[in-house]
Amino acid sequence: ASMEIAASCWEEIGDMRGTLSALNNVIVQQIDLGLIDESIATYERAAGLATQVGTPEILLAASLNHALALMYARRADDAVSAITTLLGQSTGARIEGYAHYVLARAHLVAGRHDAAFVAADRAEQHLRPIPTLRPLAAATVAEVLLARGERERALVPARDAHTYLERGGHLEDGESYVRAVFAR
Repeated sequence: ASMEIAASCWEEIGDMRGTLSALNNVIVQQIDLGLIDESIATYERAAGLATQVGTPEILLAASLNHALALMYARRADDAVSAITTLLGQSTGARIEGYAHYVLARAHLVAGRHDAAFVAADRAEQHLRPIPTLRPLAAATVAEVLLARGERERALVPARDAHTYLERGGHLEDGESYVRAVFAR
């Protein structure tokens, strides 16, 4: 609720960039709380504002979170379509890597293990140099390997990701995901 209030405050004073940034955070909070339909509606609001204001970088981040929400809503094909569109617009390893992470998870939801492995591998390539996202990529590779029945191979990236956390490493995103993959 606090981010929704922040978005309203930014909007009230006419700062659309602040509004969009806060709305993107609302999307993340809603996903974390399992409010998937609400996060999709918030994205639609943010996308409309971003188009009016012309802030493609914030729209790109919101679009990634929208695709993640679609994946959680079990709308894997919609998530894959959204990510495929984003991959043509992305700039930088962080966004590109995160997009491949979401793409890998969406392919897993759809049961496309080979496509998921390719996307997870690309996520790992892009995110490996970013210490606060490297464990997320490793856990994604591990999850795909588990889905493919390759338990022994999955242990290496799962342990790497979990060890980073246990040593007090901070993640930008995905700590509970990393822990859940390691527990499997």
